[in-house]
Amino acid sequence: MTRRQRSLDRLPVRHRAVLGYLTWRRTPAQAGWAGLTVTGRTTGRRFTFPVMTAPLGRTSLVILPGHPDRKTWWRNLDPHAEVVVLDEGSWTVARARLLRPGSLDFSVARSAYVARWPRVRVAAGPLVVLDLRRVRLPSA
Repeated sequence: MTRRQRSLDRLPVRHRAVLGYLTWRRTPAQAGWAGLTVTGRTTGRRFTFPVMTAPLGRTSLVILPGHPDRKTWWRNLDPHAEVVVLDEGSWTVARARLLRPGSLDFSVARSAYVARWPRVRVAAGPLVVLDLRRVRLPSA
């Protein structure tokens, strides 16, 4: 990232523009684009960025981490990690599952992603499935 792309809140200008558009248009995540916030396992830092999504049933989304060898956000996902998703203009909590090649769940998720984004090449990297059903947060 160059100095020009940085901002005071560490969110690149291009990400802020896409997230602002999704918020303004109240775009449903099932339509193909959403915002995602992931919390770092070790540092606790929050990372927010736009992602391409594909519907998987009525309450789930599939995300293909772009350049999984270079980007590490998906490695912060525990087996049932909580993430925050921008859906229809508001941020909601969702559960995330990391799928690796070789399982039936991966094949189903891959098929859903390819059906939504036929020009995107889905290699042997991981997929992330988000469950958008209401997540009950533990009380403090």
